[in-house]
Amino acid sequence: MFRNGAWYTQDQTTAFLGQAGDVPVPADYDGDGDSDRAVYRDGAWYIEGKPTVFHGTSTDIPVPGDYDGDGDAEPAVYRPSVGGWYILGQPTVFYGLPDDIPVPGRYDGDNDTDPAVWRPSVGGWYVFGQTTQFLGLSGDIPVPGDYDADGDTERGVWRPGVGGWYVEGQTAAFVGLSGDRPVPGDYDGDGDADRAVWRPSVGGWYVQNQATVFLGISGDIPLPLPSAIYRKFF
Repeated sequence: MFRNGAWYTQDQTTAFLGQAGDVPVPADYDGDGDSDRAVYRDGAWYIEGKPTVFHGTSTDIPVPGDYDGDGDAEPAVYRPSVGGWYILGQPTVFYGLPDDIPVPGRYDGDNDTDPAVWRPSVGGWYVFGQTTQFLGLSGDIPVPGDYDADGDTERGVWRPGVGGWYVEGQTAAFVGLSGDRPVPGDYDGDGDADRAVWRPSVGGWYVQNQATVFLGISGDIPLPLPSAIYRKFF
């Protein structure tokens, strides 16, 4: 959880990085396999253990990822007004429309992050260099992840009204209630993303087929959900 610069992680000592109003952007920035604490503030990237990087503007959406396949995440931003992907050290890519939601991921399994957007009006998944696919409805929340442990990202949406998880190629599952926050992640270490929600009213983490854990209070930002998606819906 991120709370005004404090990072609360289960079974770990509370850490401090950032301040109120910052956007938490944890990712593996040094390629050691662990997620590093980091925040984005009006174009500045504050990453634990690294010099501050300035990349982006106050209206950009941070979308860090391993866009060059070298094993570590690059600071990157998506600029909705022009559909621009500004990735540190790489040429700018223009892909998307103002109302699209950036959903970068490894959709082709080649180890680098692909620029991608989800278009709520039509349920379209537009992945750079790939054929468009359609999954989801207006009102759904995109929850891409590696749900089958095959190394690539599956398209998926969570439907708040029914708690439904609709993932390409898989049977629909139901976890969560309206008002929850979807927080998919590999909570059991078996290599695939588990369907999960965080319930702000009680701080409960409800992970499919696992015991409930309580961590956080209303107003916290649950870190498994990418900031681009959290910012749009919550």
